[in-house]
Amino acid sequence: MAFLPSYINRALVIIDKPPHMQSSECTSIVRKLISEAAGSGLRVSRPETRDPRPQTIKTVRPYDLKTSEDLKTSASADAREDSTHCVRKTIKAGHAGTLDPNVTGVLPIAIGKATHLISHLALREKEYVCICRIMGKFGKEEIERALKSFEGKIEQIPPKQSAVKKVRRIREIYALKLLEAKNLVKRTDILFRVSCQAGTYIRVLCEDVGKKLGARAFMVELRRTKVGAITENEAITLHRLRALIQKGESAEFSRFVKPIEHYIPSKLVVANDAAVANVKKGMALYSKGIVSGAEKLAEGDYVCITSQSGEIVAIGKYGGNCVKLLRVFV
Repeated sequence: MAFLPSYINRALVIIDKPPHMQSSECTSIVRKLISEAAGSGLRVSRPETRDPRPQTIKTVRPYDLKTSEDLKTSASADAREDSTHCVRKTIKAGHAGTLDPNVTGVLPIAIGKATHLISHLALREKEYVCICRIMGKFGKEEIERALKSFEGKIEQIPPKQSAVKKVRRIREIYALKLLEAKNLVKRTDILFRVSCQAGTYIRVLCEDVGKKLGARAFMVELRRTKVGAITENEAITLHRLRALIQKGESAEFSRFVKPIEHYIPSKLVVANDAAVANVKKGMALYSKGIVSGAEKLAEGDYVCITSQSGEIVAIGKYGGNCVKLLRVFV
């Protein structure tokens, strides 16, 4: 479809992941939507209209939408109906930072050539909003002291639900803030925000907070609100994405689907035509081929290489005497 931006094959889509769906299922649906839109159009279901962002313990359930099975069935039916009329253009997709099925929130999904650059995104810091249930009645100040004691470096062993090796690991909690505490019969429900290093298990953190208070505690609900510099305000639901593609709303679509270089803190350099031709062949960019921007480079900087006409050619990393390519886009 004509409304898709020219950078779609190197884009990053920020999805607001619904509950009861695997991260891989979200990725598969996004890949299908973009692939079909790039082919010959898309038949979509009615989008949901509710605001998914949680504010309090009562409203923390962020979605009231179709199940993953409904979405997959709808997408499969569309594909079967259209398959007799055209050949689809297949596009690669991959997600960064897997979320458990019942966890909602920010899920970055890379499209096409952007999949090779996911590891270079600044995604080390994550932020979550969590509901934790503590079996027993506790005061707000007591809970705040327990949470504060976990700021800094902590030791964790992955929970039994995790597929990774169960070995002790060091992770860092940057900030923990109690947002709400509610005393109920024989229990206390708390809502807190945590900013932490990637790979921190919030489920284990809830259990450890309970141990600190001398009671059993467990995670009830979890939502990821931030990945690196990417916030939930930049995220779009799957239903909304379907609706934008169906209507061809390019301006709104571009708010949530941006080129990968937008999320990589890189410096811009302009290369001459001869250097651009070499870069397209996979060769490193040397200073003699740079028209402007070389004076700002320091070793280790990410570099976005453009032609003199303004075309994005490649992303690379400056090694002191040349820019070594990470991915060529043309």
